[in-house]
Amino acid sequence: MHAIGPQAWVRAASAAILAVVALAAVGQVWRARSMEQQRQFDSTIHALALSMNALGARLAMAANPVATGETSARSTTGIEEALRHSHADALQLDQLVALHMAAGRLDGDDVDAQGSAARLEQAQADWHVQREQLWYRAETLIHAIDQGDDRRARQTALRLQAMLGPATLAATELATEVTRRADQRRRHFVSSLLAYGVGFVVLLSGLVLVIGEVTARAVRRQHDRLLDQAQQLQRLSLVARHSANGMAVLDREGRIEWANGAFVRWFDRGASRATSLLELLNHADLQGADRVALETALVGQRHVRVPVRCGGPGGRRGLELELQPLPDTEASSSFIVLLTDRTEQIERQETAALLAHTVDAAGVGTWQWDLLARRMVCNDRLLTMLGWRAADFSGSLDDWLALIHPDDMPGWTASIDSHLLDARRPCHAELRIRRPDGDWAVVQCCGVVTARDASDGTPLRMAGIHVDLTEQVQMQAMLRHAARTDGLTQLPNRAAVFDHVQQVIDRASRQPGFGYAVLFMDFDRFKQINDSLGHAAGDELLRQIAQRLRSALRAGDVVRQGASHGHTVGRIGGDEFVVVLEGIRTRDEAGTVARRLMEVLSQPYDLGAHTVHSTASIGIVTSEQAANDANTLMRDADTAMYEAKRAGRGRWVMFDKSMHERVAHGVLLENDLRHAQARQELFVVYQPVVPLQAGALLGVEALLRWRHPTRGLVPPSEFVPLAEESGLILSLGQWILEQACRQFVAWQQQLGALAPASLAVNLSPRQLQSPGLLAAVTQCLQDSGMPATALQLEVTESLTAQDENARARLRDLKALGLRIALDDFGTGYSSLACLHQLPVDTVKIDRSFVMHAEHSAHHRVLIEATIRVAQSLGMDTVAEGIETAEQAELMHAMHCDRGQGYLFSRPLGVADMPAWLRSRSPEPEAVAQAA
Repeated sequence: MHAIGPQAWVRAASAAILAVVALAAVGQVWRARSMEQQRQFDSTIHALALSMNALGARLAMAANPVATGETSARSTTGIEEALRHSHADALQLDQLVALHMAAGRLDGDDVDAQGSAARLEQAQADWHVQREQLWYRAETLIHAIDQGDDRRARQTALRLQAMLGPATLAATELATEVTRRADQRRRHFVSSLLAYGVGFVVLLSGLVLVIGEVTARAVRRQHDRLLDQAQQLQRLSLVARHSANGMAVLDREGRIEWANGAFVRWFDRGASRATSLLELLNHADLQGADRVALETALVGQRHVRVPVRCGGPGGRRGLELELQPLPDTEASSSFIVLLTDRTEQIERQETAALLAHTVDAAGVGTWQWDLLARRMVCNDRLLTMLGWRAADFSGSLDDWLALIHPDDMPGWTASIDSHLLDARRPCHAELRIRRPDGDWAVVQCCGVVTARDASDGTPLRMAGIHVDLTEQVQMQAMLRHAARTDGLTQLPNRAAVFDHVQQVIDRASRQPGFGYAVLFMDFDRFKQINDSLGHAAGDELLRQIAQRLRSALRAGDVVRQGASHGHTVGRIGGDEFVVVLEGIRTRDEAGTVARRLMEVLSQPYDLGAHTVHSTASIGIVTSEQAANDANTLMRDADTAMYEAKRAGRGRWVMFDKSMHERVAHGVLLENDLRHAQARQELFVVYQPVVPLQAGALLGVEALLRWRHPTRGLVPPSEFVPLAEESGLILSLGQWILEQACRQFVAWQQQLGALAPASLAVNLSPRQLQSPGLLAAVTQCLQDSGMPATALQLEVTESLTAQDENARARLRDLKALGLRIALDDFGTGYSSLACLHQLPVDTVKIDRSFVMHAEHSAHHRVLIEATIRVAQSLGMDTVAEGIETAEQAELMHAMHCDRGQGYLFSRPLGVADMPAWLRSRSPEPEAVAQAA
């Protein structure tokens, strides 16, 4: 560390004295401020004590008429007012006395202070006693006056007047003690101030003496150091003159003030006349960037080191010039320059760099083996490619051989022995060598004997190279893996799954009794989630599905413990996954696995800010029904999966051969459906929606029907899902909307007041997801002339519960003026808590709830809660599937607005609707009578 100079000591001493003075001044200001605050407290206490005496006098004056028998309400008012002021002033006086006593405790603990505190506490206690008695008598007097007890009031008033003297005396004594204690504290402050001043003077004097002595000693030490430095500089100057390195001293402008004899030795003869460093370097080879760096260092007083080449009597030399700025001094010298000859070192470095660059460019590691000493020497490139450090490698040949993979060791040993016996035989092999982290590096090793014994030809030394093949081998493995792995989920892809299925089939044919099962699964509502939340959310859902399948299919989880066979899960495309179970003995075991997987996969998925639900439909093929090739087996599993979807989704179905007939039937039915509209086989029926409460309007719901030329009426449950899957629902839905709107306008014109007041048309999920829906509905309303307020579009609950895009499209439809109904409420994913988030006007209670409402209290509670929540949100309600008068009466009692079902009417054709409308009474009747 550098010694502190005299100037620094003086500055430090001055700062210390100023700090002491400042602290003393701050302390005195703080104490004076505290005394002023306490003086204000004491004045306030004295004033409050006198105020309490005045309030006591007011109490006595207010009680005087009572004592003389002149009781009046005015007397009570005066006593109460005096008592209220007395309470307020007493509270403030107690607080100030407490602060006064606390400040007194901080002043000291001497005998006088303790005695004063005791007297003050006693005066306060006496005053509390007198005050409480006075208040008590005043409150008793008020109570006696209020009760009309004149005798008791006069006695109490006399006692109150009698107590005024002691109370006044106690308050006066308290004020006197506070004043006495304040005088004592002021005297204590004056004496402490005097003592503080004397102590401060003594402290300041001592500080000045100590700092002065320390400063003097520091000056003496600095003088001694300067003498030592002068002697040391003389010795260094002698060394510099005789040094083999060139040395020089420059001034601030870069001019040479002094140089030793070696400084210009390496320059040509013209350099001896140079007066500055830059002029001297004009006779040397200095790169432009290095010259700029040197000039910048001279201007900025910074250290720099640059290479210089020059030619003098000794030939071309490589020098290193180091410029070192001197510390700020009064002398003119500002830089020291050192020239060092690095010619040999530079040549060695250049040669080594050239060799290293050549080896590195070749990407090889070199090694040499001393066969007698069993030692090995290798370059850094070889160690780097293997991940080892030089300190980790002992150089022992045995340690090196221990790193080679045991399976590769025999081949490498045989190659070496063969080459040692006959040099014409090459020594090379592909080896796996262990890295420090336990992985294996793959290298191509080649070697040759470089030295033999002159007498008998015994090999003494071998040298060779290692070429790193690790990345190449890894790349080949990655390409093979990528060709058979799904990039998104890292599961086996379609090709790998089909190959594995074929291997399982072949094994079953070779090994009787070996059973297996293939589970083909497709995830319900995946496309809706992908379209509504985006492809990133869809990809994340697929990754989570893959992770759940991996976890569920760990050994011993979904198959029996101790099973010796494996199981595989893969993704074959989109949201389709395949699970191959080996060692399955019965179909029941496959069903157990399927149930377990469905339970795991049906749990909610967290996709960022969204939580979604998705179930799986699973088709199963076991070895009992399996075909002889993978393509046929996978087709059968796919068929079983579609049967699971048609049966309601979220379930598994075991394949049987009869499914092929149903598939063929579905293909034919789809083909017929594609031509049904052109052949005019489709028609629309209308089911009335009747009012259950007064004020509700009659409406109709448009329903699609198909009369096949050979099969007759095809149930909607059979052809509507087929239209949804094939995409025909878009054109069919638009056709129904156009037909229904035109018919509704025709009824309005033909029937007048008897015509239905509203028309409901169902929207399929495909329609709601169609970008052209809004324009199509607008065009339909314009073409038919139907008012938008009379049209109601119905959507399923599951469609709107999780799809924000669907809700946004519904809001756009509502902006046209039409109404939105939530169909089949209670069977989907929404709840009453989130009903307010859905842009709907009508809630249709599913028929499954209405059917059980008569006999199930649980269903009745759900229906009633739904109706109440809907009505509170300004929505009306419709009960679906009413088939009995009792159900209608129950829905009416629950205040459901409208009802729909066979009790009122089956779906009617266009020709039958006018007669049914005319059969109804023009005036609303009770629901039971209408039933």
